[in-house]
Amino acid sequence: DHFAYFGEAAIPCLVGDERPEPSLVRDAPRFLRQSRKFADVCAGFDLVHCADVQAAYYMAVAARMARRPVICHVRNRTLRLPQRSKVFVGAANHFAFVSQHTREHFPIRIPRRSTNILYDGVDTPKDDGPAVRQAAAAAVRAEFGLAEDTILAAMLARVNPQKDYDTLIRAARILRDSHPRLR
Repeated sequence: DHFAYFGEAAIPCLVGDERPEPSLVRDAPRFLRQSRKFADVCAGFDLVHCADVQAAYYMAVAARMARRPVICHVRNRTLRLPQRSKVFVGAANHFAFVSQHTREHFPIRIPRRSTNILYDGVDTPKDDGPAVRQAAAAAVRAEFGLAEDTILAAMLARVNPQKDYDTLIRAARILRDSHPRLR
């Protein structure tokens, strides 16, 4: 459980399903009451991190009411956002994007100084030399019952239409014909 991880590190977290339902027209007084309630909680933090655009949609206004800086981590390409959503998401002070493309196609105009690109990092193993890498590759091939000369390609991601597995499958089909050892 990721909340246990934060708890073990003595990092306080606000967890819950209740959240302000953004509204400027239908039920603005209720939205402001709910946001004020969360603003009181946010006041206990130095920074409010919205892990995605949806979190900013619900919480950025409350954090701003608490006079706390809000960072919105934009992990996914968001090409469209309803106009009413832009008001709430745009309440974030800063946006961290996972790529230049994600930033360039974000549907809210944000000053460059209020953005940065924060690439997802992956620790790479130390270079133990070709013999160790070849042994590891041989172990993977053996685990899957593949011949030693099999060439492996992989996509490691959550299974989601946004990850565009269709393109991977089409590319694999093209490569399969010219590289019969590729799996």
